[in-house]
Amino acid sequence: MEENTSGNKLKVLDQIKKAEEKTELQKKTAGEEKERIIRESRKEALKINDNAREEAQNLYKARLEQAQREIEEVKNRIVGEGTRKAEELKAKAKGNSEKAVELLVRKFESEVGDVKT
Repeated sequence: MEENTSGNKLKVLDQIKKAEEKTELQKKTAGEEKERIIRESRKEALKINDNAREEAQNLYKARLEQAQREIEEVKNRIVGEGTRKAEELKAKAKGNSEKAVELLVRKFESEVGDVKT
């Protein structure tokens, strides 16, 4: 019976050894799986970050273009208003200039008339 007990002990030890080997293999596989998941997660995080950066850049460009259009509109409105006012002043100045010439001619004629008499 001692032989049978020794055989049972060897069998149990062999089962323990196989269980330990299986456990080590599972730990190794789990560690590899963990590393794979971490790599994939980092890769995905970088992809998300790149997409977010690209989206932010596109939004920035769109807002900048909109701001430039608005600035151009304001500039054109101001230039148009300035041009209109300049034309008004030019027309007014021309009218005043004609009046001034008439006044100077009358004054000249008046003085020349005074000199003749």
